[in-house]
Amino acid sequence: MSLGETLCLLLLGHVVGDFYFQSDEMAIAKERSYAERVRHGVFYALGIAPVLVAIAIFLGCPLVLAVGAWIVLSAIHGVIDFMIRPRIKRMTHGEVQAFLLDQALHVGCCVVAGVFLAKNASRELSPYWAETLVWTTSLALCIVPACVLVKLLLGSLRRDAAFPDGFRKDAANSGRAIGMLERAIVGVLTLLGQYDAIAFVVAAKSIARYEKLKDDKTFAEVYLVGTLASVATAIFLPLFVRWAMVL
Repeated sequence: MSLGETLCLLLLGHVVGDFYFQSDEMAIAKERSYAERVRHGVFYALGIAPVLVAIAIFLGCPLVLAVGAWIVLSAIHGVIDFMIRPRIKRMTHGEVQAFLLDQALHVGCCVVAGVFLAKNASRELSPYWAETLVWTTSLALCIVPACVLVKLLLGSLRRDAAFPDGFRKDAANSGRAIGMLERAIVGVLTLLGQYDAIAFVVAAKSIARYEKLKDDKTFAEVYLVGTLASVATAIFLPLFVRWAMVL
């Protein structure tokens, strides 16, 4: 039985389909357009298809079960986006809560499918490919999904703080790129077990913003929350993936 490997593959497929195959513009447009939701559903199905093929080929799961899981997961994803997500947004307070609950539903579906597929799998990955899967899934989670979470968290703080000069788009883009690189580095260090080195990454980032941190208290508070959330996420996700792999 290869439950951990099946779960990590399905999680990787979900991340690719729901984040890497969905741009910011598509995410905004699908809130207003049914056509964009259908388009996203198609991209999501394309994103998870390769991992289900991999489960069938490399883990020895019957192809008909893998295809069935692909259809069910794609359909449930559409149901969540079309019917459940609007209710979640009305029930929750803030975009961060809505995002976390929405993703919890998607991941829960992957867990159920993973348990079912693992029971019918007949092989396991070699140690090399299992470790490669841990690294790939961890970094995929750290870069874009974590970026969305931190962006939503900082968005709510910036609205509350009301920056006097506004938040320029070029600053947002550069901050996003820095954050993604930071989480990738922290994720790699976590997987290598080099936790002490993470402090140097945070220090280097802080030095570059020292003058701004010293002169603007509001910016410093938002920066601190964003950095702590970013680093904490980049540490937690690889540890979670490595734990899931041994299930």
